Amino acid sequence: MQKERKIVIISGVSGNLGKSVALKFLEKDNFVIGFHSKRTDSQVLYQDFAHHVEKIAFFSCDITNEQEISSIVRTIIEQYEKIDILCNLAGLYIPKMKIENVKMEDWENSFSVNLTSIFITTKNVLPFMKSAKYGRIINISAMPGVKVEEERGAYGIAKSGVKYFTEMVAKELKSETNSDITINAIAPGIISENTSDSSTGNVSKADIAEMILYLCSENAKTINGSTINMFGNL
Repeated sequence: MQKERKIVIISGVSGNLGKSVALKFLEKDNFVIGFHSKRTDSQVLYQDFAHHVEKIAFFSCDITNEQEISSIVRTIIEQYEKIDILCNLAGLYIPKMKIENVKMEDWENSFSVNLTSIFITTKNVLPFMKSAKYGRIINISAMPGVKVEEERGAYGIAKSGVKYFTEMVAKELKSETNSDITINAIAPGIISENTSDSSTGNVSKADIAEMILYLCSENAKTINGSTINMFGNL
């Protein structure tokens, strides 16, 4: 029996982690729908996935704009009839600085991209997962979001909200009977292009992608509401 192809949404698909995760899903013969910012050209992205163009589509959007995301989600349902997996990988890094030096613009942008966008995509996708009684949602927190560090106000606090949001939605899902929907998060250390190093907290994008695929698999169906720390010995 042929395995049913999953429909996978990935926000931040133009980033290094997003591309790596998208390729992993494509190699497993899933269909990927990538959300990217309006600063990125979709045609350029198609070149990055030249070997999988028949299994990938892109939407240029503002992931902090609920009206846009709601409209795109409805379009996806109309075209593909379901959404199996949502990977919220878009993020905005704010450099380290003492709290009195954080600009209001940086604070608001950090919360909008790192936390509010996850709320918006999850809110709009979850009803369709509930209707299908199946779904996997993966969020990206960060080491400063689960382990308090100085000078990480705008970034760390927004990322800590990702952990709380993930646990909260998982608890809400407990009321869904006969449902196979999970939501989990990953808190990486320093994302590396190459290999992971537990002594420095470096974690390769490939290792993160493998963890995401595992959390979306049937083997991980009992893992729900967890934030997986991937920062080695730090």
